[in-house]
Amino acid sequence: MNASARGEIHEGHKAAADELAKVLSRIAHAGGFGIVPTATPFRTDGKDPLAAFGASIEHDLIDVATYDEVLATGRTVPTRFDIATGEFEAHLGADAVQLIESAFLALLAENKSVDQASQQAFSRFFKEGTTEGDKAIAALIV
Repeated sequence: MNASARGEIHEGHKAAADELAKVLSRIAHAGGFGIVPTATPFRTDGKDPLAAFGASIEHDLIDVATYDEVLATGRTVPTRFDIATGEFEAHLGADAVQLIESAFLALLAENKSVDQASQQAFSRFFKEGTTEGDKAIAALIV
């Protein structure tokens, strides 16, 4: 690699943190820079790829936008949940959809990836020992 080394890693949230750190390290040692566009800065493996550089995603990112801000730009597509909200409301009711959406947003706020937040927002309805109301919602989801 030379001083003009540049790396761009799309879907960065899906790359293993250790491997991503190795690639970014090679680019940095060559005097270049790396760009990692990602839907969410938080990793599905729970690790921070910037730790190898004495930095952290939480404190050292150049810019972070909320989900609503990104969606408002019109340059991204809504999540599957957003696309299917009308259908979900027809089957589950507005209260259940609001419950799922608030769980999803709370999980995102806990630094979960979009994939993790989506899965966990729905999985609560299928857990053993869930409430009767959640069991009823699970039946409607299926």
